[in-house]
Amino acid sequence: MITTSSGPAFHGHTLAHALSHWAQHRPVDTAFRYLIDGEQKAVAKTFAQLERDALAVAAALVECTEPGDRALLLYPRGLDFIAAFLGCVYAGVVAVPACPPQRGRLDRALPRLQAIAADSGAGLVLTSRSKNAALVDALASCPSLARLPRIATDNLRSADDPMLFADHALASLDPRGVAFVQYTSGATRTPQGTTVTHTHLMQDAECIRSAFRHDDRFVGVAWLPIDHDRGSLCDLLQPLYLGRPCTLLAPLDFLKRPARWLQAISRYRATTSGAPDFAYALCARNVSDEDKKGLDLSSWQVAHVGAEPIRPATLERFAAAFGSCGFRREAFQPASGMIESPRRPTIASPARRAALGVPAAH
Repeated sequence: MITTSSGPAFHGHTLAHALSHWAQHRPVDTAFRYLIDGEQKAVAKTFAQLERDALAVAAALVECTEPGDRALLLYPRGLDFIAAFLGCVYAGVVAVPACPPQRGRLDRALPRLQAIAADSGAGLVLTSRSKNAALVDALASCPSLARLPRIATDNLRSADDPMLFADHALASLDPRGVAFVQYTSGATRTPQGTTVTHTHLMQDAECIRSAFRHDDRFVGVAWLPIDHDRGSLCDLLQPLYLGRPCTLLAPLDFLKRPARWLQAISRYRATTSGAPDFAYALCARNVSDEDKKGLDLSSWQVAHVGAEPIRPATLERFAAAFGSCGFRREAFQPASGMIESPRRPTIASPARRAALGVPAAH
């Protein structure tokens, strides 16, 4: 058992076991918070509320699926996706996260979705009510996607006896079973899928905790897309593994105004947050002196960098730009590289740390 500053990290079989554990031991603690406007307007779920929502999704799924069935998850960034993902885990359904198609981008989005649905064998779509109507129109031109049944998972009715349902679901879960299918972006070729088991997910959670030295003081802030490998792993795994909060904002909100990311870190005293190299470059270039007023990044202990080539010059510019705001260069930590790469580096490998000039420990 790994001990942290004020308690043990969770060691269990699946993310559903982790959620049930924290819902029992930290029921009123915030699990995830979503910034609706990218700034201060927010909605949040405690661990108990998140478990309730996930069990409602699971109860709906067991009525129309069999364990091992695949469900395509089409959600914008937010709390509905997290509840649906965890509901799939409770129900033994394999989640297949993907970005919902956007108007004006259907020419590229629909072929990608069609390839993912066909390759994964998805038999239904999970989405939110706000997205369901838009999906009907977007998928109309693609018969193979349009005929998939859809379930809007927000505001579903809970199981008659949620705790009894949860106990039965947890007892039925096979840790060796597939939890979800992770697809590449498809930027360079047809999206490639990788199956990830529950055991692998929990091992990844411990690997990330160990590499980044996370403890019971962990607080996360994240904006990466939900179908991004770092977005679905780091942002979802660590809060559930450690029983600690994470604040989310939409990728577009970050891109429109990069200062929002840093302001969220400052406001919620985040200890861990990260992004690809380009995001650090964007902040160094676009965050104004006015935006920096009141910005306090001294809580930021792990600024992980990955998902594309890491450029030391970018990190130097970022550190120079925000040193006056309390950012420490030693916070930089290399993370996993491009998922498409046949030689994908491991988290915090010595070679990548040396290339960044980051010390072996801090």
